[in-house]
Amino acid sequence: MPKTQTSYVPLTICRFQRRLRNYMVTNILGRHCHLPSSILHAVRQQVTRGKLVRPTTSFLVAKMLGTTKREKTMMPCLAALELVHRSTLIHDDIADRAEERNGIPCIHVTHGLATALYVANLIQNLGISLCPSSMRDSLNDVILDLYRGQLGESIVHAEGIFRERMFHDYENIAWLKSGNLGEFAILMGAYLADDTPPRNSHQLARSLGLAYQMCNDLEEFHRWLSCNDPQIVIPDVRNRTRTLPMLLLWQTCRSNFLKKYLASRPGDSIPRNVRLLATQHDPRSKVASMIRKILEEASNVLALWPDNTYRVRFSRLALRVWPQLYAGAAGDLISVASKRSAKP
Repeated sequence: MPKTQTSYVPLTICRFQRRLRNYMVTNILGRHCHLPSSILHAVRQQVTRGKLVRPTTSFLVAKMLGTTKREKTMMPCLAALELVHRSTLIHDDIADRAEERNGIPCIHVTHGLATALYVANLIQNLGISLCPSSMRDSLNDVILDLYRGQLGESIVHAEGIFRERMFHDYENIAWLKSGNLGEFAILMGAYLADDTPPRNSHQLARSLGLAYQMCNDLEEFHRWLSCNDPQIVIPDVRNRTRTLPMLLLWQTCRSNFLKKYLASRPGDSIPRNVRLLATQHDPRSKVASMIRKILEEASNVLALWPDNTYRVRFSRLALRVWPQLYAGAAGDLISVASKRSAKP
C-alpha cells in the first residue's frame, strides 16, 4: 500500500483502535492462548495488523445511537468480531496459498499448515465465547455463511462454471464472505446501544461488502498489470480466481483461451496471451466506475442515519478511507463517491 493506515484514519479512531489491539493482546491472547512463544507472537501479529473495519463499525454505530456503555465494557464484543474475522482470513490464506498478509508471512508459511488450522479454530472459538449469549446464534449463522461463501468460490472454480449468472454468483459470494459479517457488526453496534439497527442496514452492509471485495480484486489485478515481471505470483491470478476484473475481461473479449485459462488448475505459470488480453481490454476503469456507483448507493443510505458526529466519522471511513485501503496501489482509480453523508 502506498500509505500507512494511520495516515488515512482520524486520530480519535486511531486511538480507539490502538486500545482495542492492546486489549486483544493483553486480555485475550495473553491470558487464554497457552501457546509456544513463537506461535503466540505470530498470532499476535496476525490479529493486531488488520484494518479493524468491523469492530470500528460496531463502535461508531453504538456511539451514533447514543450508547451509555463505557468503551472498556464494549471491548469483549468488539474483539469477538475481529477474532472471528481473522480466523477466516487464515483459512483464506491457506486456500489461496498466500505467502503473506499485511506485510508479514502467513502463519501456515512460518509454522506449517496444521498449526495454522489449529490457530484459526482457536481464535474463532475465542471470538464466539466473547460474543454476548443473545447474539451468539446470529454470529454462528454468519460464520456458517462465511464458509458457504468460501466453499462456493471453490466449487465455482472446480466445476469450471461459465454462465450469464456469473455476476450474480459473484455478488452472492461477496455477500457471504464480507457483507454478512459487516451487517452483524452494525447489529452489534445497535445491541451495545440497546437500540434497533439504523434504517436499511442490510442494504448498506451488502453495498459496502461488495464494494470492498471489488476494491480488493482491483488491487490484485492492478498489481499484476503494473509489475515489470509478467510471471510475478499474484494469488488471484495464480489461482485463476473469478475476480470481477477477470469476469469483465472475459465478458468483453469472450476469448475461449481466457475461458480455458480460468477453468484450468491453479499454477504459477501465466500464459503471455492472458496478460496481453488484459492489457488490450483493460477492465480497471470499469471496475472503478462500478465501485463508485455502489459507494454512491451506500452514501444515500447513510444520509438517512442519525445526523451526528459519529455518523460523519463512519461515513468518512466507509466511503473514503476503507475503499482506499482495500484498493491499495489502485486507490487513485477510485474517486470519492459522494460527500453528502459526510457533511456535519
